[in-house]
Amino acid sequence: MLVLNKFRSEFQEILDRMSKPLIKIGVKPWMLTLFSLILSLLMFFILSSRDGKETRLLLAIILFSISAIFDALDGTLARMTGRVSKLGAFLDSFCDRIGESLVLLGLMIGGFVSWIWGTFFLITSMLISYVRARGEGLNIDLRGIGLMERAERIILILIGSFLWFLHKRALNFMIMLGSLLNFITIIQRVNHIINELKKHS
Repeated sequence: MLVLNKFRSEFQEILDRMSKPLIKIGVKPWMLTLFSLILSLLMFFILSSRDGKETRLLLAIILFSISAIFDALDGTLARMTGRVSKLGAFLDSFCDRIGESLVLLGLMIGGFVSWIWGTFFLITSMLISYVRARGEGLNIDLRGIGLMERAERIILILIGSFLWFLHKRALNFMIMLGSLLNFITIIQRVNHIINELKKHS
């Protein structure tokens, strides 16, 4: 099961309460998706600039946290307003992959994370999403399968970013750990798909 599953119901209640005032002022789900993507693009430029590392990373942490909240709110807003659609789900997932790639590239270009482990983390993150999409295309439900999903990856990066201020190699270590957990997740999901296909073969 996913690491954060036992906290999801409580977190969802918070998101529901946060969504209500947004609905009242007419905010649409796609607006939150777009805003989250813009913040990711801004983070990329901040992280990859030549200014002081401490200031850059602190700003990136703030933007990353806001982006993560809005990214979680768009799905909640869509559900509460009856705007859930396949197109919306596709665009949300597509923008998530772009945002995640921009953040990792920014961390690598900015010298916070090594290119080897940053690339490995990014590739394995994309493979996790691909395996789920491919599995769902085969009518196999992968919810709750594997250690790492987007929420876990976001939290891991945020923790590593805070620890970077205590030790400059901490963020790179967390990315290394995340890469390993991502790889385990891929194996778990592929194994689940194989077992499910064997049951119905």
